[in-house]
Amino acid sequence: MRHYCTSADKTYMPRIMAMHDSMMAHCQPFTLWVLALTGPGADLLSKLALSCVDVILMEDIVNKTLADTRQGRSWFEWVWTLKPHLIWNVLGKVEAVTYVDGDGYFFSSPEPLYREIGNAPLAITPHRFPPRLQSYAVNGKCNGGFVYATKKGRPRIAEWAAQCRQWCYLKYDTGNRFVDQKYLDGWSEAHHIAHVGVNCAPWNQEQYTWARSGRNVTLNDVPLIWYHFHQCLEPAYPVGKFVQDNVYGAYAAALDAARERIARCG
Repeated sequence: MRHYCTSADKTYMPRIMAMHDSMMAHCQPFTLWVLALTGPGADLLSKLALSCVDVILMEDIVNKTLADTRQGRSWFEWVWTLKPHLIWNVLGKVEAVTYVDGDGYFFSSPEPLYREIGNAPLAITPHRFPPRLQSYAVNGKCNGGFVYATKKGRPRIAEWAAQCRQWCYLKYDTGNRFVDQKYLDGWSEAHHIAHVGVNCAPWNQEQYTWARSGRNVTLNDVPLIWYHFHQCLEPAYPVGKFVQDNVYGAYAAALDAARERIARCG
């Protein structure tokens, strides 16, 4: 069984449900550990009773030391601060876990990814900026939206958690820091995922050749595995018609279905 983790408040729940639906289709068997960032979010998760989901409450990971970091940080900065602590918590229960941002969606089985990772203790995804966007590499060589970790990688996760407690802000710092993400540049022992269908995103999708192969969406002749919908259905980068129709169209339909289910919960 594969284990995944993510976090969400009530407003983010349609995205979590859409991703969960995609996991039900492509990731079986799995457990998705969801950190409920607020009480209403935890209540909604309880009402939804999603299959293969285990809920983690804030009190399960936030001690006084971590709680003290909340002051002076925006909501998103606080959520990014919590990320390595969530991964650390889940690794206390399982041998390996993949952290996925809640605004992602599985389009095919992730097993090719895990065959690539093999026995690596950690795995992260390069941003893969096209030439015209190389200046954005200042945000970090890798993206923090998809992070794989095992118990052997737990010391690095503990270090990352300490770094985020000390500093995690949406700004550039003279100490070469940027939110939780820039710290990944120092992970020399981590495997850099080569499969371009993992953590494909608005900032890198323009450089690939897209097509359909049966039910699969492909890019450069490999299946799209997990797309990162940064800014949801309003990408900050130009998206071609094929991607708009076949990737964003599928996600829009999944979000609509999720919102209908939430409405029925009351």
